[in-house]
Amino acid sequence: MKQYVEATAIYPACLPGLADIVLIRRRAGWRTASLIMGQYDIRIAEDAAEMAAVEAWLSATPPTITLPDGRRSVDLRGPLGTARTGGQGWAALYDPPAEGWPWLVVTRLPTPTEGLARRHYGTDGFAAAEAAHDYMRRMGEIAPAAPWIYPEIK
Repeated sequence: MKQYVEATAIYPACLPGLADIVLIRRRAGWRTASLIMGQYDIRIAEDAAEMAAVEAWLSATPPTITLPDGRRSVDLRGPLGTARTGGQGWAALYDPPAEGWPWLVVTRLPTPTEGLARRHYGTDGFAAAEAAHDYMRRMGEIAPAAPWIYPEIK
């Protein structure tokens, strides 16, 4: 996996019941527009066993897959399938764990939704704290009944 990954950072959950986030900065040749901010891939771990699976996946050699057109490629999808269903939806601001990493707004929907990570999670990345906090405030105005979890601006 090292040939595809430039660096990783763990964003721990700020409250019990929220997911831990592993953000993966891909090397330049493996970046695409579909990634967060064009360079970050994400793995969402809902418990310690899932975090162990992500860590094992990061240290392994990724499997190859055959694309529909017959070409061979590397499977960078990761080890985790669909997240647990049910529970309450939420949105939370994850502060960067170190300088040079983005602020993340992670949302979790209680029902499976195509196009979301693990069919439940949406993620937006921000280079500046002010932009992330402004986004959270605007989203809170749109959906005031949803639990919006974010710390004070640091």
